Amino acid sequence: MSYKLFEVTSLYKNYINYFYDKFSEITSLSYSDLYNAIINDCFAECDFLHKELNKLGVETKLVFYNDNHLQLKYFNDEVTDLFEIFIRQLKEFDPDILYVSDIGTFTKEQYSIIRESLKPNAKMIAWHFTVVECFSKLLPLFDEVYTGSKYIMNLLIPYCKSVKLLYHAFEPNILNKINYTEKFNKLLFAGSIYLGEDIHNNRIDMFGEFKKKNIDCDFYGNIYGSFLPNGKKDLIKFLFEKNTLRKKRHIIEKEIRTKIKPSAFGLDYYSLLSKYNLCMNQHVKIAGTGAGNMRMFEVTGMGTCLVTDYKDENIDLFVPDEEIVVYKNYDELLEKVNWLLNNPRKANEIALKGQKRTINSHSYKHKAEVFNNYILGILYK
Repeated sequence: MSYKLFEVTSLYKNYINYFYDKFSEITSLSYSDLYNAIINDCFAECDFLHKELNKLGVETKLVFYNDNHLQLKYFNDEVTDLFEIFIRQLKEFDPDILYVSDIGTFTKEQYSIIRESLKPNAKMIAWHFTVVECFSKLLPLFDEVYTGSKYIMNLLIPYCKSVKLLYHAFEPNILNKINYTEKFNKLLFAGSIYLGEDIHNNRIDMFGEFKKKNIDCDFYGNIYGSFLPNGKKDLIKFLFEKNTLRKKRHIIEKEIRTKIKPSAFGLDYYSLLSKYNLCMNQHVKIAGTGAGNMRMFEVTGMGTCLVTDYKDENIDLFVPDEEIVVYKNYDELLEKVNWLLNNPRKANEIALKGQKRTINSHSYKHKAEVFNNYILGILYK
């Protein structure tokens, strides 16, 4: 049986700025043309899931809620409130399923309005793959919630009516959009580092280990926050402290900032991945024993050798040290990276096996099939 699915998502703000800085001339386009330009740039999940659902007979609509340039064009600037625009779009499409892929987009009060705007038998579902407790009041509002690891799924269960496992994926058609060059026999890290709350402090430690062993790692991305205190008293205390972990991390942070290269997004990001033999991945602390962040599928999908931290769930996705390279500690990381840099053919062999696994098991075609079965289960049970 067919159904109508409406997805509302929020684009990464840095990507919005990146996109409109790069294509500044397109802001004058119509809603439809501007929407297609964004889709053609292939950022994050884009409309990949929708295209595969369409092949299964599902009618879908995708809305980028926080893209003001785009959303304000939907009603030709007659409506300027983003939430009102969204509600009108929702009622216009009249879906059987509302899929919210960033539950922090709306408040609890707004979700009440959204629920009232849906027809009586419609279901509201969501994707969530980050901290859980902060969203404890929103999670029970959904009929079903999906997440990308078993570890996070177990954290979600106490707050949700129903939780299902739905991995991230890769779109193989991206491979046809990239102009390939000879790979650099170097290590790449492409992503963000958030400091101060132990979110990505381990990534600073990782760069410190690379420095000790003179391993050159190209970093494309951003550092948010700093280990340097803001207040005058705290700053003075910090400057006179000796050999504290925070001080050591700040020294590494300063050095990284002098070498950091601008972030790349969309097709530029995939092109960047394709140029390197090796790419680093390190899950955030809240991932626990879980694996499956988006970078794992992006890197392997592009045919680059993924070097990632050991997680119990790695084995559910790839064969460690055959399709991806896994490390349990920094000594093992440094040893394996050095070996791979000295054996680029072996790195390429692992990369190609990882790519084959991703395309054969972790494409959006596979994700859509699993997703569709879940939805049919809540619509027609």
